[in-house]
Amino acid sequence: MIPLEQGPLAERLIAAVRADERRMHQLAVCHKVIGQNAWIGAGFLRNLIWDRDFGVGGVQPSQDDIDVLYFDVVASGRDSEEAFENNLTLADPSAIWQVRNQARMHLKHGDRPYDGIRDAMSFWLETATAIAVRLRKENAQQSRIEIISVYGLEDLFAGVLRPTSADRWDRFLRRVREKRWQERWPDIKILREEPQG
Repeated sequence: MIPLEQGPLAERLIAAVRADERRMHQLAVCHKVIGQNAWIGAGFLRNLIWDRDFGVGGVQPSQDDIDVLYFDVVASGRDSEEAFENNLTLADPSAIWQVRNQARMHLKHGDRPYDGIRDAMSFWLETATAIAVRLRKENAQQSRIEIISVYGLEDLFAGVLRPTSADRWDRFLRRVREKRWQERWPDIKILREEPQG
């Protein structure tokens, strides 16, 4: 059982996602194509909050990838990911879908094997990015949004960009420069110290 994020910040994030028609559509497409074990994370949420709260007025960001993640140790080849990407693109060709099975991503990054989605996310570089949501169907008429977050939601809403671990600082800084996030969000704060707890 994955521990879900709860509390006032989780409610704020859920409200922000629900208010975004395009993101709600993409969550619904993802659920329909892959199922309830698929999550959408990374820039899907960070960009929603930071474009709104820390972006440059009037600047339209370019279309971002939709980072879909799931965990399947049985079908862990790239073929499954590509099949999901193709099916998602057929369902919504306006989005740029990027699907990654987190059960195999440790090989790419040289980490120990991950034991689930949340564990895999703990190895991501930034705290404000290590957040994901999924649509969970209650019944034919109702669904709820669930959130997993490894490092909490405080950095996301405070506009804080920090590494998830001090030993990832160089990779983190290189990524920040390559992505040019400070141009897109000039009011974000970059902190070196890793999160507490």
